[in-house]
Amino acid sequence: MTPPVDSNGTHLEFLLAVIDNGKLQHTDVVSIDVKDNGIIGFPTDVLTTETSTMKTIGIRVESGGNIVSFMTVSPDSLPDTTNIPDDLIYGLIQMQLKPGTVGGTVKVTIYLENPAPDGYVWHKYGPNNGWYDYSDYAEFNADRDQVTLTLVDGGIGDDDGVANGVIVDPSGLGSGAKGIALGSSGGCFIATAAFGSDMDWHVQIRSEFRDNRLLTNPAGRRTVDLYYKFSPPAAYFLRQHPAARAAVRYALIPITGMAYLALYVHPVALLCGFIFVLLTAVYCLKRSAVSTRQSAIGG
Repeated sequence: MTPPVDSNGTHLEFLLAVIDNGKLQHTDVVSIDVKDNGIIGFPTDVLTTETSTMKTIGIRVESGGNIVSFMTVSPDSLPDTTNIPDDLIYGLIQMQLKPGTVGGTVKVTIYLENPAPDGYVWHKYGPNNGWYDYSDYAEFNADRDQVTLTLVDGGIGDDDGVANGVIVDPSGLGSGAKGIALGSSGGCFIATAAFGSDMDWHVQIRSEFRDNRLLTNPAGRRTVDLYYKFSPPAAYFLRQHPAARAAVRYALIPITGMAYLALYVHPVALLCGFIFVLLTAVYCLKRSAVSTRQSAIGG
């Protein structure tokens, strides 16, 4: 990334040194003149650009790392439009950040041309988790023309999900999506981490159960919102600990089975099946108790 410059621009020089296997070496100097892009209205230490929606935007790292690349992307270029926000004012911002340490946390502030309208929040997109509300890790200032994002290498906000010294962050400002709150419509972080892919059958069933059962009622939506508040850090932990990932994977299998039954078995049949299992269990317990008493009397 080039440094921020004022209207006078700046002159950069880079020294290139090449050494071959025979210890022969040669050096050269590359000179680059960086000119101002003409965008005004932002602090001088903010990197600025024009977005895919013909608006201007800026970015500055507050702590924890450096910017590797910064560009804007049109949402129309993305293959997945499921739960996409209705209005992405500035399109989608594609950043790559280098934290100070592997697994580190970086805070960046996004500067907006105009204040974010009421009801608009920060959204993230990634091929692993789809579109989801990033409000818990995006803090607007009082004027709503700046938003500070918290991003963790391999954790929250890092699309590749790997602590590898690079944070990949596609995100943007948008409104709600097709009547569904995005805070309740992202990917299944824990299940995806446990089963290794959002295309796994178990993850697909859980997502379908979320969309067709939980999101249809207030209590279910609150439950899903709570899940999305705490699940990204848990998913990050699972990705770093294979033994825990395996344990959670086995624990999720019966939950997936219950979700499948709730989706594809008629409620009356499901209730009858539950009652049958319950009565069978009670009968077996009683038989066991009788056998135990008879054995005690016989002894």
